[in-house]
Amino acid sequence: MSSSGFTLIEILVVIAIIGIFVTLGLVSMRPFVEIARLENSAADIAAMTRYATGEARRSNTTLTLTIDATAKKATVKRGTTVLQERTLMQTPTLTCRTAPCPAAFTFSAPFGFSAGDFKVSFSSGSRTKTVYVRGPNAMVAVQ
Repeated sequence: MSSSGFTLIEILVVIAIIGIFVTLGLVSMRPFVEIARLENSAADIAAMTRYATGEARRSNTTLTLTIDATAKKATVKRGTTVLQERTLMQTPTLTCRTAPCPAAFTFSAPFGFSAGDFKVSFSSGSRTKTVYVRGPNAMVAVQ
């Protein structure tokens, strides 16, 4: 008597092998996910800083960029109106030329930036991504 198809044991062995390969694949993807989180968080801060500078110049008003490291959140406001808000994927570390760092950075016309230089760093393991904001024009560099 011949039968076609697979036995239950053969199917279970194939499912177990697939599970092992998927697990190995996910473990090897972890460093890439961490790098993406660092880069996304740094890009968010850089974009929000550029937005605040440009919008302050364009609208001739004062904007505030608040970086809340505890809540992993960054917010751009005009007065009490929230213009942009982003949740950061990594916890930021703020460093200012003059200590301590303020809770919020002010951007106003005509130059766009009225605080001292600062940097925001994101770290994961041995990797670090840093956003530098320098000068009265709030020049932004990401390294």
